[in-house]
Amino acid sequence: KGLSSDQVQALQDEIDANQNAMLNLMIQALTDSNDKLQGWLDEGIGILNFDGVKIDASKFAMPEVATNAEDAAKAVADGGDWSVDAVSSRIFDLASAIAGNDPEKLEKMRSAVEEGFKQAGVTWKNVVGQDKMPEITQKTYDDVMSRFDKRAEELSGKTTSATSAVNETVTA
Repeated sequence: KGLSSDQVQALQDEIDANQNAMLNLMIQALTDSNDKLQGWLDEGIGILNFDGVKIDASKFAMPEVATNAEDAAKAVADGGDWSVDAVSSRIFDLASAIAGNDPEKLEKMRSAVEEGFKQAGVTWKNVVGQDKMPEITQKTYDDVMSRFDKRAEELSGKTTSATSAVNETVTA
């Protein structure tokens, strides 16, 4: 049996509500991060001090967050400000700058990034009600972990691999 027009409309309404909730969650999280960093810059805190490692805060200023579907699609596409490569670069560049040439600090930063993705998964599930995060998040996680692997290999001269499965990390 097929669905009635009322059932189809109810399903479409639920899909639309979920998409709006997802978009609003992402916009809010990114806007909060941007606001925090911009606040530091406005207060003249141009240098961030991470346990003695000093980093120019303006280097990590984030781009504007799209507020409509068309701009969001452009932003997450290859070459966009929120593409897998762009987000992975921002995450890894900050972690790598903090770690410097210290393999132990690099591993701590990897763990912190893994925990960040895990917490994002928990928030996602709580707000949207879905266990699995969007594909772009999983691709970003994979790309960031690949960068950690490559850098760890450079520092140690040995081959390393990601220590956590993507689904375990990015899902609640």
